[in-house]
Amino acid sequence: MSPNGFQRNEKELSRLEKNFLHIGPFIEDFARQHGLRIKKYDHGVPEWRMEFTRKAGGLATITITFDEKPSGSFQVAAMWGLGDYPTEMERFRIEVIGTYNNVQENPQQITTLLTNTLNAVKGWGLADLNRSEGPIRWWKDRWKTKEDFQKRYKDYPLLEI
Repeated sequence: MSPNGFQRNEKELSRLEKNFLHIGPFIEDFARQHGLRIKKYDHGVPEWRMEFTRKAGGLATITITFDEKPSGSFQVAAMWGLGDYPTEMERFRIEVIGTYNNVQENPQQITTLLTNTLNAVKGWGLADLNRSEGPIRWWKDRWKTKEDFQKRYKDYPLLEI
């Protein structure tokens, strides 16, 4: 069983792992070089996420999602979300940066796409958070104080951006 409680059968996991076989080492190297945390196959989804916090606050992710249709390509997207505990609102931005074709492209090209994605997130400021969600009522059930809410990402790497 995974840490989040999702039960995976071995056949399903090996199918998920096969999708990332060629580009996985490049993603792992990129994450190591930039100090990013990797989360793989969360809830059985065919994606890897690199996560980090920003100096301005909130959680940012680079998501690499495998899409079997039409030709086994990967979509690379960036997201940054910043929650406001008193209002229970979250402002965020999500942007698809590009697609990597697992069959036609050199696996090292995923590194270029990841670099472009990280640079996009680095370039975003508070004014670029163009979506909002909320009120998210369960926040105050889970985190009793604003200070607890702000500590929720304490174990994530911080990028000085």
